[in-house]
Amino acid sequence: MRTDVAPLRWGYLIGTGLAIACVLGPLATGAAAADPKATALYAQATAAQQQGQAKLAVQYYKAALAISPNMTPALHDLAYLQSSSDDPAVRDAKAASTSVNLAMMQLTGMLHQEVQGTLAPAPAGTDQKSLFLSMKACIFNTMAAARAADGDFVRAPLFAAQSVQAAQTLVGLQPTAENGTLLRTVQNTANTVQSKTALHEIPPAPCHFIQQ
Repeated sequence: MRTDVAPLRWGYLIGTGLAIACVLGPLATGAAAADPKATALYAQATAAQQQGQAKLAVQYYKAALAISPNMTPALHDLAYLQSSSDDPAVRDAKAASTSVNLAMMQLTGMLHQEVQGTLAPAPAGTDQKSLFLSMKACIFNTMAAARAADGDFVRAPLFAAQSVQAAQTLVGLQPTAENGTLLRTVQNTANTVQSKTALHEIPPAPCHFIQQ
């Protein structure tokens, strides 16, 4: 059984500050801050995933979402785990698609709120556009992973291409090491799904992401 951390866990992609903001703040929930119990369960899920306990991680993610159904990081991370795990008992492409579609709805809702001028401010020191691009890269990449896991190699490359485009734009705005890692990761996903291969079919790559 693979014990590596899923490469696209939310906190690895958008950095500690943004990950915390997405868990606790209105940017991710669309309303009040996430329930403290849900936040604690999310932390337990990511810890279990880091320790290679994928089944336990799924249980914690689902428990967090039972309390806070709109917690974008939990939706995203659960979807990615269910798309990429090489454990058939964990992998569930259709459930992954459902979770990542809900995460996409959160992102769409945020964009609508921005247009209407009702979106909560981004965390201090955070550029709103960069935050959106990070989220788009994450979510579209996981969309690609979920479609590939379900054998849909028509739409998977389309989602992957949009993820790469978002990451490229992000690197152009903020050429940081984290954003460069994000771009390389989503490009790897794009190359994988374009070859009609699901992520769970490839050997685990070493994790080079920043820990929370």
